[in-house]
Amino acid sequence: MFSAQLITRQAHTLHRLVISMDSVIWVRQGHKTVTSGEREWRIAAGSLLIAPRGCVGNVTNTPPVQGPYQALALGFPLALIQEAATAASAPPRPPAAKPLDWASLRPDAELLAAIERACATQQRPDASARLQWLRQAELLELLALAGVRFATTPLSLPEQLWQHLSTDPVQPWTLAQAAAHFACSPSTLRRKLAAGGSAFSDILREVRLERGLGLLQTTQQPIGLIAHEVGFASASRFASAFRARYGFLPSVLRDK
Repeated sequence: MFSAQLITRQAHTLHRLVISMDSVIWVRQGHKTVTSGEREWRIAAGSLLIAPRGCVGNVTNTPPVQGPYQALALGFPLALIQEAATAASAPPRPPAAKPLDWASLRPDAELLAAIERACATQQRPDASARLQWLRQAELLELLALAGVRFATTPLSLPEQLWQHLSTDPVQPWTLAQAAAHFACSPSTLRRKLAAGGSAFSDILREVRLERGLGLLQTTQQPIGLIAHEVGFASASRFASAFRARYGFLPSVLRDK
């Protein structure tokens, strides 16, 4: 599981945001609005946004009248979801089915406490892997009791590629390197991705921009350093690609 504190002082809209990992986002201050097709979800302070992997939408983060927008994002790897589902307590439940879309949830005190425990454990350098797993499994169990169950179905090929490239976005990945990981030829990998409407270069760019977005939202690193850490040759190239993808410059996510 990953956890990240999101803070910004300027309202902004992320266009066509793709959720690559099953996630929940706890809005602490301000509010978040998600639009997908003709549907809209407004997540007020104190509520959770449920974001299953594969969801796409325009996401607007709006600070309150005073103070910054603040949210806590938590993502669950598929292996954790599958393992937690297998180890779930009685009574048994059927395999999780992927939620069809975004959803909002007003959490109770027990669920919020579990979120805080899971995040705190993630940040403790002395926390054992077993303790981290228990905290994460507790959170997934409470979400299931609240009606939120993420898919246990295997990742698609584009999702597997996304996950592999995400391990080191700055690396100068090639199609041949990726194909070697999947034990196939570059032409075979290209053909399989094309069959699903994807391309290697597009996925690599998305991975790098998503990582850049995360660093902009959770750190105060200079934009030039972030550009380098996600594989762009310069801050200007990163800024241009970021604006083309999300609809605004990276500087919008920096305090003025």
